[in-house]
Formats: sequence, C-alpha cells, structure tokens
Amino acid sequence: IDRAIRRKIWLGSGGYLFFDRTEAMHTIDVNSGRSSTNPTGGDVEETLVRINLEAAEEIARQVRIRNIGGLIICDFIDMRSRKNQKRVLERLKDCMKDHSAKCTILGISEFGLIEMTRQRSRESLSQTIYTGCPYCTGSGLVKSHESVSVEIERSLKKLILSQNQFALKLVTHPELNRYLDDGDKDYYEKIARLSNAHLEFGVNDTLHLNDYLFYSTLN
Repeated sequence: IDRAIRRKIWLGSGGYLFFDRTEAMHTIDVNSGRSSTNPTGGDVEETLVRINLEAAEEIARQVRIRNIGGLIICDFIDMRSRKNQKRVLERLKDCMKDHSAKCTILGISEFGLIEMTRQRSRESLSQTIYTGCPYCTGSGLVKSHESVSVEIERSLKKLILSQNQFALKLVTHPELNRYLDDGDKDYYEKIARLSNAHLEFGVNDTLHLNDYLFYSTLN
C-alpha cells in the first residue's frame, strides 16, 4: 500500500514514473532517470525504448493497483521511430487488456503522449486513504516565509498608519519566527520606531505556518 500511493515509482532499468492527479485527469510521466546515459555505447534509441516498454508494463500494473479511473495521459520518453512508438503502444494495450475495468487506449501522439480512459468502479486508492489537506486545501503548496514576511510588513504599516495602533505584538508560528529572526524583525522594529510605535514578538505553535496575528498591547 505504501508503494502504491507514492508519487514516484522506480523502474528496474533505473527510470521512474511520476503519478499526478488534477480535477480533469491523471497524468503519468516516464523519465529515464539513472538510465539517461548508455555506458556500453549501444543504441540510445533502443535504450529509451526498453525503458518505455518497462514503463508500459508498470503503468498497467499501477493503474490497476491504484484503481485509477477516468482520463489518463501517459507521457513516454520521446522516440524517433514510429515502429518503436508502436511497440510501446502495443505493449501497453497488451498489459491493459486483462483489466476488469473497461479501457480505451488511443494512438501515441508526435509528442510521445498516449491518451486512455479507464472505467471508474469506485474511489481510487489515494482517495480512499487520503483526505484534502486543511493547510493547502489540496494544492500541495503553502506560501514561502518570504511571501508571508512581505504580508506582515504591509499589515504592520496599515495598523500603524491607518488604524493608529502604536503598541503591537506580532505572533507567528515558531518556524516563521525563526525565519524572521534573520533580519526581518529588525526591519519591522525600524518601521515601528519611525512612527513612534512599539512592537513585540511572540510565537504560537498552534498557528498555521502561513498565519500571523497582531495584538494590541495597550492596557
């Protein structure tokens, strides 16, 4: 199960697969990885074909294990020969034909892409195991410390200059606080001093990594 939910799957040849999911489709990217060079001096095209053939077999296996349904785009390593492209396409079709779910596989495009659809029977393995992240709302991304620092600067100026708050305490997540220790806090204090304001700092490990709070310290 642990291997079947990984984004990256290594192939025996040294290549690897990347599995990604969007609202519209699943994408599978084939990369040469450690097989990018051919130390024996053989045919580079044949080496890439061998990786693609292995990838086709593993893709069919992973699609079944992960129970991936809907539209699937497979990005194979580019091959010059149409004959080799057909070999990879036929290998994928042959490996997919025993699936219980109905599959439709189109031809390979000039960019090395293969489009296919697979009947949805139930939720995929990842949908069964995972739920949406409350931190990033499923995007897999959070703001950098630098971006949050810029937002803090804007908020600080607004509180002092527009809302006349001259005694403030900035509370952040401990990791963000450590980042701010490297010069940003001195800059914030300078902004406050120029407006005859006082600024203190605090931490709260229950805060979201991207969140911060300003408190008035006036009694």
